[in-house]
Amino acid sequence: MYGALNLNNFTNQIKIELHGDWGRARHTLRTLPLEMLEASVKAQETVARKYKKKLIHNMRTNRFGYSLSPDYMFYKANKGGDPTKAGYWTGLYTQSIIIEKGRTRVNVRIREGIRYSPPDHGRKRSPKLTIDQIAIVLEKGSASRGISPKPFWRDTYLEMGGRRGIGSTFVRSLSQRVRSRVRGVV
Repeated sequence: MYGALNLNNFTNQIKIELHGDWGRARHTLRTLPLEMLEASVKAQETVARKYKKKLIHNMRTNRFGYSLSPDYMFYKANKGGDPTKAGYWTGLYTQSIIIEKGRTRVNVRIREGIRYSPPDHGRKRSPKLTIDQIAIVLEKGSASRGISPKPFWRDTYLEMGGRRGIGSTFVRSLSQRVRSRVRGVV
């Protein structure tokens, strides 16, 4: 056969050598989707911890300068609260902020169902709103109650760079975790 390459003569001359830890490489390649998922969740936890820390700091210091109504400032001052801090009084709200980890997703949220009872100094009244309900009222405001919006959650998100800023933090954390898992393979 003219012009065709006959490989029969070469089969005994070709030798394939594997260099490196191929057992580990095979394991890494087989479990990569699972490891990517784990790395993704760890990266989300990193972002969630940073967000929660910044959110609580912003609430305690009234970082965005939200103001209270004069009547509520007077009420809060008379009950021993700091009238200059719109998002912090007893600390129950900030203590109710939790990081919830699922199998594929991590959320920062308010623990549900916790009743808020402002310092009543002898008043015998059960609280009507839960902390998660109060958080919604503070974030969105309430025209019927005369409460202006104090969007700590939104403004903290924007302060961290919004979708782009949080996304870059996530990608940085994810790539560090993937690099550390893949390092040393092959």
